[in-house]
Amino acid sequence: MFFISFNFLEAVQPSLVAKYSGVNIKGTAMGVFSTSQFMGIFVGGVIGGLLLQHFNQAAVFLFGAVAAIIWLGLIMSLPTPKFYKSRLLKLNNSMLLDSKTTSTALSEVRGVKEVAIAPEEGVAYLKVDNKELDESELLAFQ
Repeated sequence: MFFISFNFLEAVQPSLVAKYSGVNIKGTAMGVFSTSQFMGIFVGGVIGGLLLQHFNQAAVFLFGAVAAIIWLGLIMSLPTPKFYKSRLLKLNNSMLLDSKTTSTALSEVRGVKEVAIAPEEGVAYLKVDNKELDESELLAFQ
């Protein structure tokens, strides 16, 4: 059960971080997640070692159980994420001249939930609801 749960969480957690984060900060969120994951491994090992050195194995397991219960409480309080697809849209040069207006116009397209424009790359990063998305409206921006 432990390995099934562990492998499940290893796959699901990065996906949830990407779903909860905004389209314009997804890379930063993933970097913070990875850093926190490795720092947690380090701090958990140090705390476990100190507890074992000064107390006993039961203290290590008790600490792990308390930490798991706290995290479970935090996780249960999170809102259910919306399942949107990420989409990269290559913009034509005229759309890049005024990225603020283009961003507003893209936000008004049915099915587009979030917009971040990278003028230096010539693209717009979108989060879209494929069930609602009007593909024909997006063609005007390419």
